[in-house]
Amino acid sequence: MIASNITHLATSAQAVTEAAAASNRAAEELTTVAGRLRGLVDRFRV
Repeated sequence: MIASNITHLATSAQAVTEAAAASNRAAEELTTVAGRLRGLVDRFRV
């Protein structure tokens, strides 16, 4: 039972690590898109 719990904990930790990495990639992509959008918006003057 202890070994099973440790295995489950390791699996969960790996899943959290992968989710954090995916969130980081998404944040980086969002930063890029926001920069592009800012560049487009700056072209318009009223």
